[in-house]
Amino acid sequence: MADITKAELIAQFPAGDAVGAWWTAADDFPTSALPAEFFYRTLKAAYMAQEAKNTTLSAGSRIGAYNPPVYGTPSLNLTTGFEVARVTTAVATDVALDPDIAAAPMV
Repeated sequence: MADITKAELIAQFPAGDAVGAWWTAADDFPTSALPAEFFYRTLKAAYMAQEAKNTTLSAGSRIGAYNPPVYGTPSLNLTTGFEVARVTTAVATDVALDPDIAAAPMV
């Protein structure tokens, strides 16, 4: 499966963007995971951490930014022999609509 490279990702950040600078300094993606799998695994772990933390938080203060993974219909990958499914993950947060404003997460 084709995927983006770290350089292609970094190129899409505006000049001077703090997140883009972090990515520039970060190590390359793990060789064992393409970027899409890297982000999926990271977001799945963030969702699981959110759910664990929410057990200690009262209603109204629980985290709801990391949506649970949604899995499609399983199928057999004829090349690898593995059963696979398309998965969708998402993050929900408030951001400034002006891309030139660098804002901390808005609560």
